[in-house]
Amino acid sequence: MQALKNKFASYAGLKVFMMTVILLLSGNMVNAKNDGSESAKQTTVGILIYDGVQIIDFTGPWEIFGHAGFKVKTIAQNTAPLKTAMNMTVVPDYSFNNAPQFDVLLIPGGNHGNALNKPTNDWLKQQAPKAESVLSVCTGSFILAETGLLSNKTATTFFKSLDYFANEYPTVEVVRDQRYVDNGKVITSAGLSSGIDAALHLVAKIKGLDAARNIAMHVEYDWQPDNGFVRGKMADKFMPRFKLPLPEQVKFNRIYAYGDEQNWYEAFKVSFDNSTESPIQGVKDILSNQFAALTNWKALPNSESRWQATFNQEKWVLSVDNELDSHEDKGVLMKVELQKQ
Repeated sequence: MQALKNKFASYAGLKVFMMTVILLLSGNMVNAKNDGSESAKQTTVGILIYDGVQIIDFTGPWEIFGHAGFKVKTIAQNTAPLKTAMNMTVVPDYSFNNAPQFDVLLIPGGNHGNALNKPTNDWLKQQAPKAESVLSVCTGSFILAETGLLSNKTATTFFKSLDYFANEYPTVEVVRDQRYVDNGKVITSAGLSSGIDAALHLVAKIKGLDAARNIAMHVEYDWQPDNGFVRGKMADKFMPRFKLPLPEQVKFNRIYAYGDEQNWYEAFKVSFDNSTESPIQGVKDILSNQFAALTNWKALPNSESRWQATFNQEKWVLSVDNELDSHEDKGVLMKVELQKQ
C-alpha cells in the first residue's frame, strides 16, 4: 500500500513540475512576443481602391498582409463608398488629402482608365518615393507605368494586357513568363490571384521565408515561389488572332476555354440568321477566309479543319470540329483544339 502511495505521490509531483514548466515557458513566450511587438515597428500597408477595382487584387494580398501582422488601410480619391468590380461596396479609410505615409503601397488592377486619373497619379508620385515597397497587381501596373515608376524596369501584368502594355510603355521591359517580377523596391504581379504570390514574396522579404510559408500553409494556399502557375505561359498565347471582320449575320459566343502549356481547348456557339442555308458550311467558309489572311498558319493537306504553325521552332496544330447545335436552329457548336506536336 505504501509503495502505491509513493507511486501516486511521484506522479503528482511530476505533473506539478510539468505544469510549472509549461506556465513558465508560456509566460516567457508571451513576454517575448510583447517585447517584440512593442519595440518592432509595425509595417503599414496602404491599398489604393477606386470604382471598378478588382476584388481579389486587393483582398487577396490584404489577407496575406493581415496574417503577417501588418497594419492595412485603404485609400481612395475621397472617402465616399465606392463599387468594386462585381459590385461590392467598400468605404475607404482615407482620402488622398488625409492619407498618412505608408511603408508598402498596393496598387490593384481593374478599370484601365484609372491609370489616366491625375489625382491618383499625383498621390502616388507623392507617396512612392518615401515608401519602402510598391506592389502592383494585375493591370495596376498601368498606373505605376503612367507615373514613371516602371521606366527602364522589368514588369508584368494581366496576361491579356501584355501586348498592349508593351506597346503603351516602350521603356518597360515586359516579362511574360513569371507570376511576379521583383525590381527591388517595385514589384509587379500578373493577374488576379498572382497578387497573393507577390504578397507572400514581399512578406518573405520583410519577415523571412519561413514566415511567408507559414502564412501560405495557414490560408491553405499552394505557394510555389519558384515554380508556380503562370497564366501567360499557357498554350492559348499561340491561338490564331483573326484579322478580318465577321459577317453581320453570324455571332460567336465562347462557351469555355481552358488548357495548359501544351494543349488548349475552346468551344463556341455560332449563331446564323435565317439567310444561311448551311450553318456548318458557313463556319467552314469563315475559317477558311480568316486563316487565308494569316501568314503563319497553313492548312494541312487534304483537310478543311486542321492548320499548322511554327512558334519558336515548335510545331502546333489547330483542329476544329463542327456539329449542329441541337438546341438552336441555324446554330453550330464549334470545338477548337490546339496541340503542341
